[in-house]
Amino acid sequence: MKNSIHKNSFKLIILVSGRGSNMSSIIKNSMLLNWPIEILAVIADRDCNAINLAKKLSVPTVILDYKRFRNSKRFNIELFSVVASFNPDLVALAGFMRILNQEQLSCSKHIFLNIHPSILPKYKGLNTHKRVLTGNETFHGATVHSVTGDLDDGPIICQGVVPVLPEDNEALLAARVLDMELKIYPSAIAAILSKKIVFKSGVWVKSEKAIDLPAFYFSKIVFHPYFSKHEKEKIVEKLVF
Repeated sequence: MKNSIHKNSFKLIILVSGRGSNMSSIIKNSMLLNWPIEILAVIADRDCNAINLAKKLSVPTVILDYKRFRNSKRFNIELFSVVASFNPDLVALAGFMRILNQEQLSCSKHIFLNIHPSILPKYKGLNTHKRVLTGNETFHGATVHSVTGDLDDGPIICQGVVPVLPEDNEALLAARVLDMELKIYPSAIAAILSKKIVFKSGVWVKSEKAIDLPAFYFSKIVFHPYFSKHEKEKIVEKLVF
């Protein structure tokens, strides 16, 4: 998918494994807001709903069925080879359920991003909503970060914070977090591609040489409207960037 009026589009690949909610948000925001972003391909490790959605949005798709590979290393070698063949500016993991190999990441010239449903560094891994409820947390959220060879690790780009309410169960909390994910991930991608933020000395920092994008706003911390000014200030003190 390409916004045809832009001659010099930024090039993006999206890696998926599941339903495609974040993938769809990235693609639709790029289209509706007329960002100069070309989605080169959606790559999946299995046949999944995200692939079907990508096809409906006229985005090229590639399936690298993980079951065909002897082990994770062989899968990673093929995956990185396919990614390199497209030569993207950025690779976004959107519900991609594989850990990328550290050796391949180190050799790649491309930037890889991920979004995780928790306020990292807390609650890495699976079942974050259940663990947050069990931990009696008062807030939860999502984190966009650079990908490293470690699980849910890497320099943080931005975080979206939502409340944990007394009546919450896993489903209610998961839906609230997903709504936040759909807001912050496209914005983070646009911020990097437009050079609004740059990677410097191991962290993401604001740049003065940003390229203007239509209808675009980026913030390192995005709060659900539930929070008061005082509550926001208290939460910011607890966040780790």
